[in-house]
Amino acid sequence: MKIAGRVRRVELDDEGLAGSYAHALCFAFPSRHEGFGLPTLEAMESGCPAILARSSAEVGGDAALYFFSGDYEELSSVIHRLIADPELREERRVAGLRRASAFTWSETARLTSNRRVLAQA
Repeated sequence: MKIAGRVRRVELDDEGLAGSYAHALCFAFPSRHEGFGLPTLEAMESGCPAILARSSAEVGGDAALYFFSGDYEELSSVIHRLIADPELREERRVAGLRRASAFTWSETARLTSNRRVLAQA
């Protein structure tokens, strides 16, 4: 079965999104180019381990697991490893919560603003 047959697109409000993050085994974000990374921060804040492309935002820091952008076999391997290893999942969940707690709204706004300034340069 192709991936399209296994993917379901849903639209969620903020509460539904937070609940989805909180109950997900992981948040995989295969974006090749991401700005600050608010979706990643939201996932980590909800206790959801993050899997990010190495070329993506730096917001994941040492809390996320990474794969090379465009290498979907590596992405699949990282997802499978995280799902199969409850200890790794818990370690990444706790690391993500700790990482997310370091970002206040004022710090997030400052970093996001700096990104925009760098992008325009």
